[in-house]
Amino acid sequence: MRAARPDTTRTLASTTVAPWIASSTADGHAILSVAPDGRVVSCNDRAVRLFGLPPRRPARAVRASDLFDPPLGSAAGVGELLRWLATRVSEPALWAGPVRCRAATGAGFTAEVIAARDGATGAAPTLVIACRPVPAPEMWSKLVHELRSPLTGIIGLATVLLLQLDAEGAGDARHVRQLELIQSSARQSMKTVEQAIELARIVSGLVRPRVRSVDVHDLLAAAADAGRSRAAERGLALRITAPDRPLCADTDPRLLAAVLHELLDNALTFTQTGEVRVRPHGTDGRLTALEVSNDGPGIPADDHARIFEPFERGVTLGEGGGAGLGLALATARALLLGARLEVRSEIGLGSTFLVILPPATDHDTVPPATPKEPA
Repeated sequence: MRAARPDTTRTLASTTVAPWIASSTADGHAILSVAPDGRVVSCNDRAVRLFGLPPRRPARAVRASDLFDPPLGSAAGVGELLRWLATRVSEPALWAGPVRCRAATGAGFTAEVIAARDGATGAAPTLVIACRPVPAPEMWSKLVHELRSPLTGIIGLATVLLLQLDAEGAGDARHVRQLELIQSSARQSMKTVEQAIELARIVSGLVRPRVRSVDVHDLLAAAADAGRSRAAERGLALRITAPDRPLCADTDPRLLAAVLHELLDNALTFTQTGEVRVRPHGTDGRLTALEVSNDGPGIPADDHARIFEPFERGVTLGEGGGAGLGLALATARALLLGARLEVRSEIGLGSTFLVILPPATDHDTVPPATPKEPA
């Protein structure tokens, strides 16, 4: 008879960590709880299957170093991460990044890892690790190549046929509309493919921030250029508020601009009438947050967390707007910057998305998102 194995979702007592664990378990993550000395003190059944642990082997006989590369594969790394999480103010504080893992068979794989500190059990704090394997980047690259070629052909052929119909004046409105639908559908599929490969590259550790000082005026100007024509096509007003003095941040301008682009594109997609607004927040010359708000249908509270997951959309947003990867990609990029995304929304009252940047001092204290051997 199989021995019962303690499940992390039942043994943790922290009121701030437990809901996150339950959500991660429902999303298919393997969950492990690791003591400061590196011992795995509990895990769920999915972790047993993922790492190939013998079903009768007690969880306490397993060490993090058996399963993970640095920074999780040593007691020193676990302790450092626990100390860093203890300094965070968010509830629960999370660390995320790709980590190389090892199964009992010796097979290696890369997993998307999220870690939280549980300190409410009355004993020493433990590091709760949620992990899910990600496909190898090489597989994604091959998949993108196989899909991109036919999609490019479809887009090109539809464009040629539309030009021919226009030149000859031979096409009726129905045929033109059908070709435009083929063209727009192929372009949307191409966008989905490119978003998927970029998300895979991020969680596989292939994208690393290049931090430098950035003035928010440059970001806002680029956002205005990218969003103005789209807003005009949809009959929306795009209102971008620029500060009257410099607001700077030490960040990767390309990644932050991409996060802002995804939020702006999301707002323009799901707003039917009214306006979309972009506004920076800052203090003492430092950029602290970017706000994108809209007059859209609003998002129910139950969907506020779900919409940031891949391939998810809020129930009020319908079937339009693509595959539901934009906000997931924005979240992944924000995590690379040490930032986080928040949404404030009510049905019928529009939505406000915030990119909250880390304090300037955090750049020296955040553990690297990509595994690195200690010096």
